[in-house]
Amino acid sequence: MAMVLLGILLAGCAADRVHRQGLAAIERGDYESGVGLLQQAAHDDPRNMTFRLDLQTQRNVAVQQLVARSDSERGAQQLEAAASDYRRVLAIDPSNDRAQRGLLGLEADARHALTLSRARSDFERKDYDAAEAKLRTVLNEDPGYAPAQELAAQINTARGPITVAPRLKTRDNHKVTLQLRDAPT
Repeated sequence: MAMVLLGILLAGCAADRVHRQGLAAIERGDYESGVGLLQQAAHDDPRNMTFRLDLQTQRNVAVQQLVARSDSERGAQQLEAAASDYRRVLAIDPSNDRAQRGLLGLEADARHALTLSRARSDFERKDYDAAEAKLRTVLNEDPGYAPAQELAAQINTARGPITVAPRLKTRDNHKVTLQLRDAPT
C-alpha cells in the first residue's frame, strides 16, 4: 500500500515538473514542445484541472501568436517564414481554419506573383491589352492585391486619356435630328 502511494506521489511530482517545463518552453516561444509537455502532464495526471486548463489556454495563446505572426509575415511578403509558421500552427492544432486558409492564401500569392510578372513583361512590351487581361484574373481573385493595382494604374497612365463619349460626325458635319413616330409604347 505504501509503495502504491509512493508511486502516485512520484507520478504527481513528475507531472508537475513536466507541467513547469511545458510552461517554460512556451514562454521561450518553443510552442510545439511546450504544448507537447503540457499534454503529457495532463495525460499523466488527468484529474489535475490546472494542467488541463493550462494546456487549453496555452495552446490557444500559442496558436493566436503564431497565426498573428504568420499574417504579418505574409503582409510583408516573407512567404517562406509565413508558411513555416502556418505549418507550426497546424502541428499544434491540425484543424485550425486560419492556418489552412493562410497556406492556401500563400499559394494564391505565389500564383498571383507569377501572373503579375507576366503582365509586367507585357506592359514593358507596350501590349497593354494582354497585360490588363492578366491583371484582371489576379484582381478577380484578390481585389486588394496591391502590386496588381499599381500595375493597373501604370497601364491606365501609359494609355493616356480615353475619350469618354466619341462624337458621331456626318459627311458634311450637319446636325442630325431623329424623330421617332408611331413608336409603340
